[in-house]
Amino acid sequence: MLLGDLLKDLAARLDDETAAVAIVAGLDAGAPAAGAGRAGLPLVARVQAAAARQGVTPGAFVADAVGAFTAGASDEEWMSLVGLMAREADPGRVFLRRAVLCALAAAERSAAIDEGAAA
Repeated sequence: MLLGDLLKDLAARLDDETAAVAIVAGLDAGAPAAGAGRAGLPLVARVQAAAARQGVTPGAFVADAVGAFTAGASDEEWMSLVGLMAREADPGRVFLRRAVLCALAAAERSAAIDEGAAA
């Protein structure tokens, strides 16, 4: 399946919040324990928290993450990602995980700055 086809299919499923949460939960499957993220929270909890801070649904957060990555990733990020995708049985999962992790890093940095400013 081509990446464009995968993204179209994903976009349709992200409108269903139950499906969106299940998709994000599946991104943690097989990931290293260190990949669980901030304070050991599963990826789905991090996405739900970031989405709530932004006033969007988890599905919208993931859709925005995909859009931001496809529009803003550097050539180096794409080359690294393509290399990882080529070695995996599910390259779409690899792509989505990278996009979500990049969006979470930005959202969590922003939250930390906001929390620091409020203190």
